[in-house]
Amino acid sequence: MTAKKVPAEVVVALTDADYRNITTWEDLDKLFSPNDVSFADKILGDGFAFIGSDKSTLVGLPLFLLEWRFVSRPDGDFVSIRAVQRMEDGTARKVVFNDGGAGVYRQLESLRSEYDIVSALMVPKGLTRSDYTYTDDKGVERPATTYYLSESA
Repeated sequence: MTAKKVPAEVVVALTDADYRNITTWEDLDKLFSPNDVSFADKILGDGFAFIGSDKSTLVGLPLFLLEWRFVSRPDGDFVSIRAVQRMEDGTARKVVFNDGGAGVYRQLESLRSEYDIVSALMVPKGLTRSDYTYTDDKGVERPATTYYLSESA
C-alpha cells in the first residue's frame, strides 16, 4: 500500500463477511487498493517519532536538536525535544524525546538562561549515559540512569 490522499467521495463498503475474513495483514491488501487508503503519519504527522523513555538509542551518534520547549505540570517539569539523529549508515532519524531530570533538562535550561540558545543545537556525539544507584525514601537502593548532552567534539 502506498500513501495517497483519498478523496472524500470515496467510500469503502465492506460486508460482514469481509470483516470476518480479516485474519492477516495480507487480507487487508486484498480488500483495499492503494487509492482506498490514507496514512495517518503522512496526513497528520510530520515524520518525527516519539521514542518514549528509551534515550539509549541517542547515545554516541550525532544529534541535531531542532527545537525544545519547557513544560510545567503538577507532576513535574520536563523539556520536550525535537531532534534529528545521524545514523551510522548516513540516514536521518527524526525523533521527539522528553527529559525531566538533572541531565538534558538542566543543560538546556542553562543554555537558555546563560546563552539565550533556544534552538538549533548540534551535539556531535549525541547523548551520554550515566548509570548509578540511589537510596529511595524507604532505604532501598535502586538503579537509575541520567542522560546528558555529550560535551565531546
